[in-house]
Amino acid sequence: MAEWLNTAFYAFDAGIFRAVSSISNNFLTAFFSVITLLGEKGLGPLILGAVFLLFNKTRRAGLTILFAVGVGALFTNLLIKNLVARPRPYVENQEFRLMWEAVGANLESEFSFPSGHTTALTAGGLALFLTCTAKSRRYFNTP
Repeated sequence: MAEWLNTAFYAFDAGIFRAVSSISNNFLTAFFSVITLLGEKGLGPLILGAVFLLFNKTRRAGLTILFAVGVGALFTNLLIKNLVARPRPYVENQEFRLMWEAVGANLESEFSFPSGHTTALTAGGLALFLTCTAKSRRYFNTP
């Protein structure tokens, strides 16, 4: 499956790599390093869930976020990534590798699809949304 993905998305990957490479500068590199850190290993949603655990009113949302991020990480990293097994674009393409290194990004060793950052942030955001929606329905007595 990974070979098909690499072929099908080559033009997309190339466009993204070239666009990011063309606008890279020290400010953007620092800014996106912080953004990446928040998504790294689900750190952003995990911190939010932990903070929510501190308060009675938000404890349920905190537990839901932590549970969703944990299940998402297990499902993504243990199952889907290994089934798809798509290598990162810079592994097989020297041009991409040079652009990746030029902006100071770390070379990851695991498969690239699906994104762990996206999984963690989507799971955390969806858990928060569903928890808040359920809570608002209780307050307003809507079905």
